[in-house]
Amino acid sequence: MFAIDIFFDVLSSLSSKKTGSSRRTESRPAEPASLPLEPPAKSAESPYRPPEPPPGVAVSPSKSPEPAAKSAEPPPKPVEPPAKPAKPAAKPDDLRRIEGIGPKISRVMVDAGVTTFSQLASTPMDQLREILADAGLGNLVDPSSWPEQARLAAAEDWDAFQKLKDDLSRGRRV
Repeated sequence: MFAIDIFFDVLSSLSSKKTGSSRRTESRPAEPASLPLEPPAKSAESPYRPPEPPPGVAVSPSKSPEPAAKSAEPPPKPVEPPAKPAKPAAKPDDLRRIEGIGPKISRVMVDAGVTTFSQLASTPMDQLREILADAGLGNLVDPSSWPEQARLAAAEDWDAFQKLKDDLSRGRRV
């Protein structure tokens, strides 16, 4: 019996919500309007609008800038950006593995563009001495064994490389 009462109560409440219903319903306070979840879409117009003048105030029409006259010449072509410098072809090697090259000399060589064992092996001795002299290290180091060590390292002949390193002290033959 209880279920039937609930059914009729629900049915009567639904029928009372129909438009034009003659049945009187309880008045409820209005629910607050919910705010939109997303801001309204912006139009193509400028968001700034000048304030409206108060009523009764005469306003002279403002002069809007006239569009520039179109010329017969085509617009200039965009300037292309300069070409990017070429990336090194090979992954840089740790030049500090060479006997006589420490962190400072390694940085000097990398700054000069010598980043791999094969580049170091193919760099002429005069150029190596010039790079070192430009860095203020000309009299402090002897690069004479570096190309030979670099050739072995580039070829990944690590046994011969280690044997040569054992015969060197600070990059010089003992």
